[in-house]
Amino acid sequence: MSRPYRYAPPRPSRPLVRRSDLLRQLQRRWDHPVTVIVAGAGFGKSSLLAQALDENALAPRGDDCWLGCGPGDEVAAHLAAGMATALGADLHRQLERSEVDAVELGSALADEMWQRSPRQVCLVLDDVHEIGTRSDAAALLQAVVDALPANGHLVMSGRVEPPLALARLTAQGAVARLGEHELSFGDDELAAFAALRDFPVERLSGLGGWPALAELRAAAVGAGVDDFLTEEVLSALSEPDRRLAATVATLGGADQALIDAVVDGSTAIEPVMSRLPLVSSDTHGWFAIHPVWADRLTGELPADERRQVQQRGGVALARRDLHQAVDLLITAGADDDLRAVLRSECRAQDLTASAEGLGRLHARLPEAVRVSPEGELVAGIALEASDLERATELLSSAARRFAQADDDAGLLAAVEHLALCAHWREDVDLFTDLGRYAERLSALPEAKGLLAIGEALTADTQGDARAVLAALDALDPADLAPYWRAPVAWLRASAELALGFPEAARRNVEVAVAAAGPVLRGALSMLLVNALSHCGDLAAADEALDRMLDELARSGNDHTRALGHAMAASRHGLAARLDQAEHHLARARGHAGPAPRPALVASLRAAEAAIALGRGDEDEAARLFASQIGDRTVTEGRQRYGHLRRLPVLYVLLPRTREQFLADDLGPRYLPALDLAEALVALREHGDVAPAAALDAEAWAAAPVFLPTAWTVELATAAAAGGHDGAPGLVTDAGPVARATLRRIADRSVTPKPMLTWARTLLDALPPEPSAPLELGVLGPTTLRRAGRGVDHPHWRRERVRALLLVLMARGGGTREELAGALWPDLDTSGALRNLRVTLSYLLAVLEPDRPEGAPSFFVRSEGTTLRLRSQGWLDVDAWTFEELLDRAADSERLGEPSAGLDMYRRALRLYRGPYLADAGYEEWALPHRDRLTARFVAAALRAGELTLAGGDPDEALRLAARALEAEPWSEGAHRLTVAAHLARGDRAAARRAMDTCMQQLDDLGVPPTEDTEIVLRAIA
Repeated sequence: MSRPYRYAPPRPSRPLVRRSDLLRQLQRRWDHPVTVIVAGAGFGKSSLLAQALDENALAPRGDDCWLGCGPGDEVAAHLAAGMATALGADLHRQLERSEVDAVELGSALADEMWQRSPRQVCLVLDDVHEIGTRSDAAALLQAVVDALPANGHLVMSGRVEPPLALARLTAQGAVARLGEHELSFGDDELAAFAALRDFPVERLSGLGGWPALAELRAAAVGAGVDDFLTEEVLSALSEPDRRLAATVATLGGADQALIDAVVDGSTAIEPVMSRLPLVSSDTHGWFAIHPVWADRLTGELPADERRQVQQRGGVALARRDLHQAVDLLITAGADDDLRAVLRSECRAQDLTASAEGLGRLHARLPEAVRVSPEGELVAGIALEASDLERATELLSSAARRFAQADDDAGLLAAVEHLALCAHWREDVDLFTDLGRYAERLSALPEAKGLLAIGEALTADTQGDARAVLAALDALDPADLAPYWRAPVAWLRASAELALGFPEAARRNVEVAVAAAGPVLRGALSMLLVNALSHCGDLAAADEALDRMLDELARSGNDHTRALGHAMAASRHGLAARLDQAEHHLARARGHAGPAPRPALVASLRAAEAAIALGRGDEDEAARLFASQIGDRTVTEGRQRYGHLRRLPVLYVLLPRTREQFLADDLGPRYLPALDLAEALVALREHGDVAPAAALDAEAWAAAPVFLPTAWTVELATAAAAGGHDGAPGLVTDAGPVARATLRRIADRSVTPKPMLTWARTLLDALPPEPSAPLELGVLGPTTLRRAGRGVDHPHWRRERVRALLLVLMARGGGTREELAGALWPDLDTSGALRNLRVTLSYLLAVLEPDRPEGAPSFFVRSEGTTLRLRSQGWLDVDAWTFEELLDRAADSERLGEPSAGLDMYRRALRLYRGPYLADAGYEEWALPHRDRLTARFVAAALRAGELTLAGGDPDEALRLAARALEAEPWSEGAHRLTVAAHLARGDRAAARRAMDTCMQQLDDLGVPPTEDTEIVLRAIA
């Protein structure tokens, strides 16, 4: 349970005076970056803000986002988490770090506002005095103010000035202020208030216009608050109702469930609270009494009874809000109950507090509790993500002390977390140590499922997949808390993949990923990538890899992020995509930190070895793999799972692993990998091509999963030499790697003669590499450049030659009949095909003027009746780059990096010289492609304009709006951006003219304006 009114303003229980002048002043929050409201308790700040938010909801000028500040918000991460939730933002990546950077968090929050452009966003912070003047949260808030975009606004309301440097903004007229003078009731408002309460206005004199005291005075006769409370409000309550009100005040607020747990007997909270002044409630039935008189009410309970209420309330709230429960128990001095709550609520499956939150909680504990085993338990859990060694020490100490005290509940919580630490550390000895607690814990019903999972985790750490499945099969799902469903499905999938059953693993890991929370989902997705690869679905695996990296970025866990990037580096390295591999390896090292865990060290070395293989440096790869394995066998421990995925590579490079693999009980998916490995060894060490030629379809299907691309080419060449009919196609499908590999084979003196002949034959059959890269421009008039210079070939001047290249580029290819029909729709099939043959010869002469006669084309590949355009790194098309940049821009925005997104939008828009496929005119085949890219251009120009406008550059936004209107004159978004840019420049006349044009066009189309357009209309008005 979050703090009441944390994300929505309180709703007063009685009608309020409509303070029109103040509401008009608050409406100006949309015209100022910062609005400050400073007044003491009871001046109606929160109520006024609630009214302002309600007014805006009726006729929005933008999006209001509410955050009520409270205890804990003096910590930057806590406040940032609240602000992020209020904004609907995801800052897990930044918040999960062991140390947070307040300035970075503030900039990220400002970026979240910026991303909503053109929508105006106002973040309303109530009770901002809770932040404190010298806290790191104050630095966070200052960073938000300093980075506010033009569409971002901040309202801060509190009892004292916010802890910010606002002098510069105030001098610029960028800060609006309301104080006690404005918030005090004037004579007219007092009269309106008296009429609303049916109370003589003259009896409201002498209160200094203080709204809270007016409310109290109107409730009964009395000169002072204490007199009023004692003589009128409290005396009018029955003794049970009076005690109920005092109980709610003592608890700091309550709902019916909490009252039922704290108060003996059945007492309804709503009827009592509804009769009291200055009580607010939220939509969930939580009631809170205004601070003006809450302290007075609390004093109605004797000290001993207050402590009892706080004690019961803390115990009752433990499951709902651990932090609030701890605060109540600390205030009550109930150390025993506090320790019991910590034991019960720190179970792995129940824990909802973040590591950083637990660290703050531990710091608040009384000294006697902080040094207790419960205190060590909390401290250990808080360090699990940042210092696994220290966490293990603390949790082990807590477990020993719980065991010595015969405290099985505490022991169970400590053992749960130690089991997770042991698995993360791949520490079999620690699992063995934990075994001594198993017998005594077996008597606990809630421990049944945990003990079975512990057996599975132990077996998994030892690399015994069958034992993992046996332990999980013995597990009764009814004994499991929901938390464990995802880890159990993941454990089962991991074991199934290790046993060579990828389809079963895929099904279970999909269950695990679907059931996992956001922090765990990315880590579990790594297994999904491997399962999809082993199923042979490489395209789906690549997509899953991209999703995995996104999830890991959101999780904020540097260890798993490093593992994910190391996996990506390995995959790219084996495929000889070296630039991408090096990029991911650098990211992995950056997240690994100075003391990576053993599993991560192994992954980093495997990635380095894969890159060495991609470069063709097998000696270096062998050295790295040998270092990774050390003096262990490849079938030992959990690393066995990774060694199985690299079986052929290790088998070939490290001869000592061969007997180990042959002695292992390999599952069905790894037997084809073993066949590949043995064929490579027979070829390299004995010159025998027969095993390669004998490889079946299953083995060749496994080659892209298990082998570096160059090794696949090598095996396929040997297979071709041995008479395998399909082997030559495997070589040509390998892309640019094939030529370099065939040259190495042809140049090696030890290459078997039949294979040498085939290597040269295949090398001759491969399309020769172009003499220079080509650049094709299709965004606007068609251009073709070779090595930076315009192509001036006579055939390039032929319209149909250019059209053939355009249709191949736009479609990616097609059958000869389809292409001929698109280019010569008025001719019969034979005539169109004849024209296509001639035009294709002209096009190839343009693209590859140095190609030897009879050699296959590098750029246009013929596959039966199909022609396909291939780039293979030698053809750069501006439209392809344009779309790639737009995709990356969208990804950057999705990850909360609008500045990176804006940079990519700008780069993409610079490529757009005019309509896509302009030279194709209105040919039927070109129209859908052109319409699609025009729509993407307009959307990109608008989004870049919105971000630019919010970044404070209305002139560039106006230029971008003009470009969008040039491409799509009817774009409502472009007209709206034009209006907003004129307003930002202070040219209201131009804004009105632009809006008149927009409204006239909408009227012509017979469609109403969107909500965003109406917001801009209100800004003009």
